[in-house]
Amino acid sequence: MKSIDKFLSTEASTLFELVLEVHRTQAEMMRMTETVARSLGTTASRSLTVSMIFGRGEPITVSEIARVMGVSRQNTQRTTDALAENGLVEYLPNPHHRRAKLVSVTDQGRALVEQLTRTGATWFNETAVKLDQSENVAALETLQHLRAQISE
Repeated sequence: MKSIDKFLSTEASTLFELVLEVHRTQAEMMRMTETVARSLGTTASRSLTVSMIFGRGEPITVSEIARVMGVSRQNTQRTTDALAENGLVEYLPNPHHRRAKLVSVTDQGRALVEQLTRTGATWFNETAVKLDQSENVAALETLQHLRAQISE
């Protein structure tokens, strides 16, 4: 029995376990992402950032990247600078702001995103057949509802 259990109802204890499992799953997903990224010569943070920028389909500011990813602007700046040093993104003038440059994915960055996408698709396809689709849908709906409750 965890010390918190004495303060929680049965329903709240189950919710607590769900939240812990989400954190554990996120940690495992980040380990897997790091392993894949390292095999392609980059890091999880950089691969996630370049993929997000690519997914936007248009140049974006570092502040916007940070907001979308839910991380600090300073950390995003460091990651984006490293991506630029490696030729995966480039900074462009921003016609709407003198100092906040736009970030765009280069051809080399697109090639990395394609490799990441292929690897990710393989993993998702292989893993999905091992899971029950109706349980996946129920879990997704539960997490979406939980996020909505937390956001209120």
